[in-house]
Amino acid sequence: MIVYHGSTVAVENPDISHSYRPLDFGKGFYVTSVREQAVRWARRKAALLGSGKAIVSIYDMQDNTDGLTVKTFDPDLLEWIDFVCGCRDGRHEFQQYDLICGKVANDRVFRVVDMYHMGIWEKERALKEIKVYPTYDQIAFITQKAIDQLLAFRSFEEVQAMSEDILEKVYQENLEERIISYIAETYKVSFEDAMRIYYSSKLANKIHNGEYGVQYLDHKVLAQILFETEPELFRTD
Repeated sequence: MIVYHGSTVAVENPDISHSYRPLDFGKGFYVTSVREQAVRWARRKAALLGSGKAIVSIYDMQDNTDGLTVKTFDPDLLEWIDFVCGCRDGRHEFQQYDLICGKVANDRVFRVVDMYHMGIWEKERALKEIKVYPTYDQIAFITQKAIDQLLAFRSFEEVQAMSEDILEKVYQENLEERIISYIAETYKVSFEDAMRIYYSSKLANKIHNGEYGVQYLDHKVLAQILFETEPELFRTD
């Protein structure tokens, strides 16, 4: 299987010592079988570090996991969501595995996980909302033993880093996600209904077009403006 890793440098000899903080599945070296996801990782890291380069490293991943302790989450995500929350709380359950495979919690999914983690939503509702979003995978190499046994560097490619236009688009997407999450939490509607409310609104068009600089207002302020100026979108009768 071909897998990808997004960074600002080519990683020919991956190791776990450079994993500086726990992510979804704890501290480790992360890859994905979806190139598009690795490109996003690379571009985001380049933007965060102010680097002009976004690099995707490409590996052959063997399927012989003999001698390794592997954790793979079921598609129903029942165990996955609690495991991710545990890693975010600093628990070390991940350390009992060499390799962990499952869904990636991107920005949109993380907002749903947050709602569950904070006790705002029950697990059933959170999982229902998560399944609305596209599925990408991630594989976390927790031990060097797993890396040495399974990964072989193949090549790398440089992808276009985020231009000002792309950064503006990412900012806008994040703003929209925050508005939608806030609508769902504050007005007690589902994520699907919150998305419908937002994308049906005149405000969404103004944000998309950058009218009057409205896109630079706080997401809570924008959600309140939407509720006050287009209340008909919130009616359920």
